[in-house]
Amino acid sequence: MTKIGLILLLGFSQVQVTQDSLGLQDLLQEQQIENQLLEREVELLEEHVKEIRNTVYWALGGVFTLALLFVGVNWFSMNKLYEKDKERLENDIYDHIENTIFDIYDHQINTYYSIAINSYRVKDYSNAFYNLTYCILLLGEVEESNQVSGILELLFKVKEEVKINSETKDSLLSGLGKMRKKFSSHSAQIKQIVDAL
Repeated sequence: MTKIGLILLLGFSQVQVTQDSLGLQDLLQEQQIENQLLEREVELLEEHVKEIRNTVYWALGGVFTLALLFVGVNWFSMNKLYEKDKERLENDIYDHIENTIFDIYDHQINTYYSIAINSYRVKDYSNAFYNLTYCILLLGEVEESNQVSGILELLFKVKEEVKINSETKDSLLSGLGKMRKKFSSHSAQIKQIVDAL
């Protein structure tokens, strides 16, 4: 009986070992299938990460491109604006300088004319002529003056009383020539003085 018991025991344990080995094989196959599924999932995640990374790179490239484009357009427009402002400021400065010079010339003309009038009144004709000559020379440098008629009339009166040397006569004729070009409305008076010289 012991033999039978032993055989039964061995048979039963073999069945159990076979069942256990079948269970392990099924478990191993399940694990292999699960591993394959996980490997595929990892591959899909890596592909997804690559796609996201490429999207981020493209987006960053687009942002940097737009930023560079914005900076370039801004620099170009600001450079043009700077050049226009610079040109406008230069013109304003030149106009201001020109007006200031005109004001200085006008003030000098008025001063010399006033001195010439006072000298004429006290019969100091040579001083009056000298100051009127300066007025004529200064009038050759300005574009307009309200003293032209008065200066020419007084010069015509004074020239009769003064002896003019050749150097003064030359500078006076040069100044009158410049005046004739600039003050064409007074050309008859200027011609009369030039003819009398």
